[in-house]
Amino acid sequence: KAAKAAEEEDEEDEEEEDFDQKPKIKSVPTEKPYLAIVDALLHPRSTNLPEHVQVVYMQNALKVFVSAVKTCDDGEISEMIELMGERMHVFMQSIHIEVRTGNTHFFHTRTRP
Repeated sequence: KAAKAAEEEDEEDEEEEDFDQKPKIKSVPTEKPYLAIVDALLHPRSTNLPEHVQVVYMQNALKVFVSAVKTCDDGEISEMIELMGERMHVFMQSIHIEVRTGNTHFFHTRTRP
């Protein structure tokens, strides 16, 4: 019984130590942060989220892109345009009409002269 009680105390101590540690949160990279944010928002796994969340992700990816145009160099912007073009195709195949509609707006603005 004493060994079992000591083992339970050790487990409790370990749980307390784990609780005291702060969760590890990935920070936004300092190099090409706008590209990293757009990459995360338009990740193909985002299509597993509810329709309204997917729409918000797409809208915010466009907002991040607009902010990037104001501050980033042409190289990063070109990478972002390429990434967005590749990733938006996944959203165009969505069963949700709102997701496809939002995506169509992006493509129309992208292809205009």
